Amino acid sequence: PATIARSLTLDGGGKAVIIGDGKSTVLSVAANGVTLRGLRLTGSGESHDRIDAGIMLEGDDHRVEANEIDDVLFGIHLKKVNRSRITGNRVTGKKLDQGMRGDAIRLWYSQHNVIEGNRFTRARDLTFANSADNRIAGNQFTDGRYGMHVIFSPRLLIENNRLSDTGTGIIVLYSPDLVLRGNHVAHALTGGGGGIVFKESNDALVENNEVLHCSVGLRVDAPPESVGVLTVRNNRFAHNIIGLFFY
Repeated sequence: PATIARSLTLDGGGKAVIIGDGKSTVLSVAANGVTLRGLRLTGSGESHDRIDAGIMLEGDDHRVEANEIDDVLFGIHLKKVNRSRITGNRVTGKKLDQGMRGDAIRLWYSQHNVIEGNRFTRARDLTFANSADNRIAGNQFTDGRYGMHVIFSPRLLIENNRLSDTGTGIIVLYSPDLVLRGNHVAHALTGGGGGIVFKESNDALVENNEVLHCSVGLRVDAPPESVGVLTVRNNRFAHNIIGLFFY
């Protein structure tokens, strides 16, 4: 395992490989202003307790660009990271049953980051926990449990992502003031889930999304607070078992 403890740029030029020991996180960053580019990272451990990942970031103002990350439990883990850009990476998880996988990307208490243009495959979720004011745009994710799992993370901008073949597409829990715009969600067929799911997350805007062939197109499991409004407009819901479900 490798650890970066000061500001630097590590550029693999698409040729360098960092191979983990199969027992821990492959590459950890404990500094500010680190750039990781053009690397292949492979071979993390399988511990959920340790959150074994391809890349684990701490600190602020990082750039993680155009890396290939495979055979990892968690892909990219941001732990109290701010003002960083995670762009153009490809992440493929370990060949495990869905419930035993880790998240392709996981933000925890991280704000003002951009997660854009990444491709995620074979993971559990894309998770945003206690992480306000982030932009998640133009990403792709297939073969997972939750396409996006948003919890206690207000004011996210989630736009132009493509999520398919997950149990649930986008689930928003206790996270007000979100904007979901221009996303494509397909084949989310878990009985208790749906394409887009809201629970106690008021003042959201859901517009110009396409939700196809899901168990439920839009599910609102608990009403927004009386002072809040959920605005749903100009979306396409098609070929779903139930179009809209309000409870």
